[in-house]
Amino acid sequence: MSQFQNKIENLEKSVQNKFNSILKSIKIQSQNQNQNQSQNQIQNQIQNQSQNQTKTYAQAATTNVEENNLQQIKKQQKQQEKKKEKEKYREKRLVIQVDKEVAKNIDSYTLRNQINDRFFVKENINSPVIATITKSFTSQSIILTTMSDFSADFLLQKKTI
Repeated sequence: MSQFQNKIENLEKSVQNKFNSILKSIKIQSQNQNQNQSQNQIQNQIQNQSQNQTKTYAQAATTNVEENNLQQIKKQQKQQEKKKEKEKYREKRLVIQVDKEVAKNIDSYTLRNQINDRFFVKENINSPVIATITKSFTSQSIILTTMSDFSADFLLQKKTI
């Protein structure tokens, strides 16, 4: 019987130890949470104080200068991108001077298809080469625009086709 009592006492002690360790961990977690909350409050107060402080003229001027510099950099980047797009478009365009009478008789859809078919047959190019064919406003020139994979130089190299 005494062995049985010893086992029960040992079991009670181990349960008590486990319970105490759980209580300690809960206390530590709550303390850590309280510390984190107090640190966050302090940081918020510091931020609010720094925001509520009146800025000196020099501080305001430097922030405005930095903002203006960023805006100017963004504008310059946009302008450079536009220039690159224009250059890409110009590289894909071939302008051919023709008589007004010749331009009047041109059907741009069929001409485009004929040119693309010739590239398919003679050069074995499976994708279309010409994207659009248009007449100029004055009808004195025809504008060939290539697909993104090709350029006007490519058309000039292959003009015999």
